Amino acid sequence: MFREWVAAEGSNPAKTTKDMVDTAIAAHGGSVVHVRRDRTTGKWSYVLDSRNNRRITGTTPMKFTEAAAGDPFLRTAADPNGNAVLGIFNNCSGGKTPWGTVRAHNLTLLDTGILYVAKLNDDGSGEWIPLIYGQRGLTPANGFFSQANILINTRFAADVVGATKMDRPEDVEVNPVNRKVYMACTNNSNRGTAGRPGVDAANPRAENFNGHIVELTENNNDHTATRFRWEIFLLCGHPMDPTAWFAGYPKDQVAGVASPDNIAFDRRGNLWIATDGQISSSAFRGPNTPATPATDRIYAVAVTGAERGLTKRLVNGVPGGEIAALEFSPDDTTLFLSIQHPGEGGTIANPLSSWPDGPGMVPRPTVIAVRRTDGRPIGV
Repeated sequence: MFREWVAAEGSNPAKTTKDMVDTAIAAHGGSVVHVRRDRTTGKWSYVLDSRNNRRITGTTPMKFTEAAAGDPFLRTAADPNGNAVLGIFNNCSGGKTPWGTVRAHNLTLLDTGILYVAKLNDDGSGEWIPLIYGQRGLTPANGFFSQANILINTRFAADVVGATKMDRPEDVEVNPVNRKVYMACTNNSNRGTAGRPGVDAANPRAENFNGHIVELTENNNDHTATRFRWEIFLLCGHPMDPTAWFAGYPKDQVAGVASPDNIAFDRRGNLWIATDGQISSSAFRGPNTPATPATDRIYAVAVTGAERGLTKRLVNGVPGGEIAALEFSPDDTTLFLSIQHPGEGGTIANPLSSWPDGPGMVPRPTVIAVRRTDGRPIGV
């Protein structure tokens, strides 16, 4: 909406007002929403008067804890003690964290322990490298003066210890059935270009417009292990792209997919993929490509058995909108997802979308629930 206001003023930043900026910041963030399913109809509805409903915006105070709290790098004029930060932005994954740090029981789960980063070796082996002050070059000579420095500048610390630079990993999830870890790398058009990291076994394509998904198997399926094996599960793209790979499944039978962004698993261990930027990828620029632009979509793919690698499409998005935040109901009969920034790239005068209210209306982000009319689990 902020971009549309600016566009309506002739794209002149000088006409941007404080009210516009404040509105844009308030529109970012996240919502905790209590929903309830009707036992007769199966439909979901918003419980308006629930005490669990709350809004977290771009200015909601957050508290720093443990090693980073109070560090000089976190001190500001608004908080000279360095114990607070304001707001959250662009949380496209939604749902719950892998550690359950949203429900009160686990709020302090990550306050102690060791932070690790991954190195994916070219031979398919991998290791989790600890980020500990004073070890592996994390010293004053390289600009690190405390453990807090490492926690605040984690990406730079990861570079020092030799972690693998991946192609924009957007989501990492554990399969509840086979216990493997899956990492969605959305894309990286800069891979292999001048001054940027070159290709490697874990990121095998230069100018990777289509993205890929990596499958990790921890030693003995123990998630506290520091060693693992890895392989490319999907090299996304058009099925006729010679560089595409669908876990070995015949490519003439799969649905093309690109820019995998958010992922989730159902109770049977099937992988579900939401895309972000598929329209700008090259996934549909091959033979027999439809003339209409692609939208972001949701796909399902089996990770084991005879159909391992077979991608199937479930949901089409809307023009200019990203699909994100996949979350299944406990019985797999409903798939919740969000349509983010529908109509992005358009203006009020020339809209790309009027989702969800129809012609003449301003597009709005929306959460929808997908379910079967017969009440059976999704994907069965």
